[in-house]
Amino acid sequence: MDKKTIAIKIHSFVDVITNSSTELFMCNKKKSVKQVKKILKELVDHYNDGVKKGFSDSGETSIDNFLVYIYTQEKYNKSVENAKEKYHYNWDYEKEENIGKIIIEGTDDNIIPYELWDTIERIFKADREHLG
Repeated sequence: MDKKTIAIKIHSFVDVITNSSTELFMCNKKKSVKQVKKILKELVDHYNDGVKKGFSDSGETSIDNFLVYIYTQEKYNKSVENAKEKYHYNWDYEKEENIGKIIIEGTDDNIIPYELWDTIERIFKADREHLG
């Protein structure tokens, strides 16, 4: 069996990174998880109406693409423990100051449409973190 080699000229390290990532929003507005989910559902419905009318090429999305939860002391403690492991990276949101905040996170890579990012940030006074 002959072995073949393929050479790829790399311009920079970024050239070998895929664009698979998700977004996470740390909400700074006092709302319950239930309230946040209700508002997100309305945003998703409005966004999908716009997609159907041709206002976006990104395609429709679903409320099921959003995880909404409270960042707890237990999650923070786990991130502190994980940080002690060699080569483990903690994200910026994994801070003690975020305990008790509601987190909105995509359930998969590139699942939250870009067109919704600014709206989510504005409505929930959220800080966004790009994961990945």
